[in-house]
Amino acid sequence: MKRSLLITIVIAAALALATSALAGGPPGGAKGKSNRASQTVVCKDASWNEVFPCDLGYGTGNAFGEIKYDTSSAGGFETMHLILHGLQANTWYLVTMQDPTGADQFSTNAARCLFGVKGTSTGFEFCDVALVKTNNGGNVNALIPTDSGLTGAGAPVCASGNVPALTTAPDLGAGSYTGITMVVKNVGVGGDGTTPSCGALIAGGVAELFERGALPNFTAP
Repeated sequence: MKRSLLITIVIAAALALATSALAGGPPGGAKGKSNRASQTVVCKDASWNEVFPCDLGYGTGNAFGEIKYDTSSAGGFETMHLILHGLQANTWYLVTMQDPTGADQFSTNAARCLFGVKGTSTGFEFCDVALVKTNNGGNVNALIPTDSGLTGAGAPVCASGNVPALTTAPDLGAGSYTGITMVVKNVGVGGDGTTPSCGALIAGGVAELFERGALPNFTAP
């Protein structure tokens, strides 16, 4: 119990420092709203225990992050604030939300995911909600869901400058979400140096950060 409390305090302090260090601070629109909620994303070991400090070997410091949002209006395009720290520099990461409840919430709410809703009727749906790129320091400060300008209608998965087709920007549709979890996966950099690695995208990426606990319940308008 004492160790868990200490980890909580240390991560909270580190997040506060990382947030202030990231260029420009939190993106606009986050301040002054009610019903604010957040969840930390952390490293975990094979036994699903939290690991902190967590050095992924990239020379960018401890790896951790946080997602913040208004519970009454989250899930639409760029309505959730994501902060990540200590990841591989200048590298693309795929952010995936998961529904382990068996309720098929993504398909029920007609979510638009980067690669479509996966796992329907299996009891574990998931939805890729963002592709984000780290800066020189291995940090991300972004609003999600987002395609970061990479998607193109009708584009094949490995088309230069594109990830699979979306005719509209990604969002979670209209409806309530309960018990959602999240994973942040490294999908590298493609041969052009600017887009994600095609092979890594097809393989699903390498998971590096996970939700500390289920995301606080929220409603997508």
